[in-house]
Amino acid sequence: MRRLEVMENMRSVFGASIIDQTDEEVVTVSQTLPDLAAADAVSLRRLAMVTRIPLPILVGESVQGLNSSGNVESETFDDMIRQIQHRYLFPALRSLFDKIGIGKFSFKKNFRDNTTDILKQQQLVLQNAQAMQDLGMSVDDVTEYIRENLGKTGL
Repeated sequence: MRRLEVMENMRSVFGASIIDQTDEEVVTVSQTLPDLAAADAVSLRRLAMVTRIPLPILVGESVQGLNSSGNVESETFDDMIRQIQHRYLFPALRSLFDKIGIGKFSFKKNFRDNTTDILKQQQLVLQNAQAMQDLGMSVDDVTEYIRENLGKTGL
């Protein structure tokens, strides 16, 4: 019974221990893993480098360091997403949508955008539309402009 108790105490993520039948005494050895946190940090940095996803976004942690707001990391991540969309997704979707007759499409802006910035963009679109109408452009052209540009601001 003692042997079974020791085996269960030695069980780890690697499974149960195997003991040779000639062994009469079983000894539990404690082993610490030095610098495990440093090895973990290096692994996460390498993963972030390979995936091109900023570390704070990859692991869901807040940005560390003085005077750091996380804007650079968010912009870097958004740029990467935009590149992937336009390099790989946009051509394939355009081809598919042309075949089934859907026509124009665009990707929505990122949800992390500041609400104030979105409102400023929308106000600018509407001001431009008013100016286009004042210059005598057709209602259809102005409406199309509003649809295309307000859709890009998150509406």
